Amino acid sequence: MKPTPTRPRRAVAFVGYRVDEGVIVLRLFADGTASELPPRTDLRLHSPDGFEWGYRGSGPTQLALAILVELLGESPGGLDMAQDLYQDFRVAVVGRWPSSSWSITAGEIDEWIETWRGYQLAEAAAAEGGAA
Repeated sequence: MKPTPTRPRRAVAFVGYRVDEGVIVLRLFADGTASELPPRTDLRLHSPDGFEWGYRGSGPTQLALAILVELLGESPGGLDMAQDLYQDFRVAVVGRWPSSSWSITAGEIDEWIETWRGYQLAEAAAAEGGAA
């Protein structure tokens, strides 16, 4: 009998905080474990200096991309969606976090994505209506 393939674990939350040496960003899993969030510079290198938050620079851009890829997965659809969304996610969410520390759940990110989709649909409908 073939072993059942396991699905990659999905992070349920993300946290970031400052230490003397810089910043730590963790992905938290439902089983209570945590691990550092990979920066995903293999996809895009926005910040060779690593993650940051609380403003609209390269560090927050790298963090937004890494969070969305972690959450949406590495399937072609997940990567495409992450790459479509991460700049807006940086501006709307990551760039607004307080500089000391932050946390966000997967559910909160999912809600943001649904809201973003709603705005995109409304803009498309308005553009079609205005073109008629």
